[in-house]
Order: sequence, then structure tokens, then C-alpha cells
Amino acid sequence: MNTLIAYYRVSTRKQEETRLGLDAQRKAVHSYAHTTGQEVLAEFEEIESGKDNDRPVLAEAMKRAKVTHSTLVIAKLDRLSRSVAFLSRLMETGVSFVCCDNPHATPLTLHILAALAQYEREMTSKRTKEALNALKARGVKLGTPRFDCFTDEHRQAGRARSAEARRAKFDQYYRPVYDRLVAMGRVKDSHALEVLEREGFKSREGKPIYPNLLTKMRARFGRLKHPKTSQSQPPQERILKDSEVNPDVPLDRAV
Repeated sequence: MNTLIAYYRVSTRKQEETRLGLDAQRKAVHSYAHTTGQEVLAEFEEIESGKDNDRPVLAEAMKRAKVTHSTLVIAKLDRLSRSVAFLSRLMETGVSFVCCDNPHATPLTLHILAALAQYEREMTSKRTKEALNALKARGVKLGTPRFDCFTDEHRQAGRARSAEARRAKFDQYYRPVYDRLVAMGRVKDSHALEVLEREGFKSREGKPIYPNLLTKMRARFGRLKHPKTSQSQPPQERILKDSEVNPDVPLDRAV
């Protein structure tokens, strides 16, 4: 049975901690080994940029492959290198290697793929530098902020500003809705919701106004206050003055 030496690479420590990239590479390698009926003899993991040619772990993997007469297997060519020159030097060592995403690639095909990967790496770096320079020109301060230097007062002030910004957005959007609600007077919520929907009032999510939102608006802007309806009192008789009586109008209609 032919044997394989697996080599996995990620570019950052964070990628290693999440294990997502490494697990995906391992899955591709073991799937290839199972399909071709080969055995993975050893596995090597490395955290290094694809543009860095100093790879001690890769050198150890290649040494193991050479000693055991195994094939170096990688999930994708860009996990091995994004440099045409580096790939050429690897080929000159005499260690055979295979890419799971293109297992039937010839040396010419590998050179072409490596050239494309190198070009994409260079273009990505160029685009990133141009974007950063554009941000600098706008006055944006680059770099990762040091959150560890914030005191409790800083955090509390930041939370207060965030809450105030949320309230300002709420007020700006829903105040007209609340004013319309007040203008309706004493009506049931179901009727108010029907009127608001008919007149095109929507929530910030573009959905119809819902009962819980009415409650939030009343809590924010002040609950609707309706005058209490006084109980009906029987009409009290009043004695009319002589000057209030119109001789042309019957007395029972002059009151």
C-alpha cells in the first residue's frame, strides 16, 4: 500500500485556534486517501504565511516523505506555496507531492496554477494597501484599538452614548407615528393599528406596526391620556330672565 505524508498550513494563529481551516484540509486529505486506497502515515501542521519560504515544518514533512518513500499530500496547492520559484525548488528535491483538489495535475499544470496563485496574492496585497492609503487620506486612524486600556468610566460612558444614540433613532423615526396615534383620540389598539397600516406607517424593519411597539412608544413619549367621561347628569332647570325670552320663539324652545 502506498503511503502519504500530509501537510496542513494556515496563515495565522487565530486560524489555528478555530481549527476550521485545518479540519477542512484534513478532511480533504483523508477523503483522497480513502478514495485512492492509500494510508496517511504522518501529519504535519504549520502556521506560516504562504509568501514565507522559510518553512521548518514543511522541510520536516518532506524529509519524512523522502525517508519513507511516501508522497507528500496537501489539500490545495496554495496551502503548499503561492510562489512559482518556491514550487520549482520543491520539485527539484525529488519528493513527489499531490494536491487533493487537482490530483492529476502535471508539473506544467502545477507551475501555471502556482503562477495564478502568486498573481492573486500580489493583487490582494496591492488592493489592501490601496484601501488602507485611502482610509489614511480620509483621516482614519488605522490599527487595532487597545480595549484593555479602557477604564470602567470609559466603558460606562460608551454604553451611555450608545443608549442615547439608540433613543435618538427611535425618537426620530417613531415620533410621527406616535403623534398620529395621539390624534386618533380614545380608540382601541386594534383600530389604531388598522389605521396606521392603512395610512402606510411601518416599523423600522419595514413591517406593520405591532402592539408591543405601541407600548414602547407610549413608554417613551408618554402614555396617551384621555379625559374621563363624566356620568350623564339630568338637566337642571334654569329660570330665564325676561331679556332671554324671544317673543317670536315658543317658550319651550327658548331654553
